[in-house]
Amino acid sequence: MPKPHEQDYIRVRNIAINDDSIETDIVRVPRTLIDSEGRETAGYYEEIEDSWDNSKGFRVRWGGKPHIIKPGESKAMPRFLAEHWADKLADHMLLRMGKKLNDKVARKQLLNKILEEVESFYEEDTRDEGDILSAEMLEYERNQKGRIRERELEIDNDVTHFMGRTEEPENDDLIDLSSIPEPMDMPPVSSAQADGKKVAKLNDQINPPTKAELIAECTALEIELTGKETIPQLIQKIKQFA
Repeated sequence: MPKPHEQDYIRVRNIAINDDSIETDIVRVPRTLIDSEGRETAGYYEEIEDSWDNSKGFRVRWGGKPHIIKPGESKAMPRFLAEHWADKLADHMLLRMGKKLNDKVARKQLLNKILEEVESFYEEDTRDEGDILSAEMLEYERNQKGRIRERELEIDNDVTHFMGRTEEPENDDLIDLSSIPEPMDMPPVSSAQADGKKVAKLNDQINPPTKAELIAECTALEIELTGKETIPQLIQKIKQFA
């Protein structure tokens, strides 16, 4: 069995039933002094009485916060709080039973009933600093590789979009219509086309083609691009090719 640790979780039961006693605590409440102009001038604590009916449950404060367990019910708490809560309930019950607080036999009997099983043991990290540092470095390198790969994919997608190419679908039965450019109007058949030469699919239109369409057309015609061409320059390259 692991050694006891203050962060172990222990189930605590309120074994005091039909307890109609009233407990009165002195609670320190923070207050602030306000001057005539509404400014805070000083702070202080005011001690007030806070009464509690134990028939609603036994209450123990820790760090100013009340921890309440109803009669006959139980709750899991960290060991440090569970043992403190159990000691307070044992004190209360010993006094109610007319026994002395230093009655070790009676106290032990009560604590054995109040403190039940350990629900979970604290698992301390037993690795040395070198193992922890190695694990952290491995995780860092893994994350860095993942970020680099994501950036490479982003760059590949940007280049593919710029050059007017689309990725091949992983499944041949799937076709991504959103990645296919809109078809351009075909120009009249020319003598060059009749001879079997590649002809630019460019025609004078009321609505001029976009830069992406022109880049896609140049790619289809195997026209070399630097990537810095303007729309007029792209049109001129296509016309010269034709």
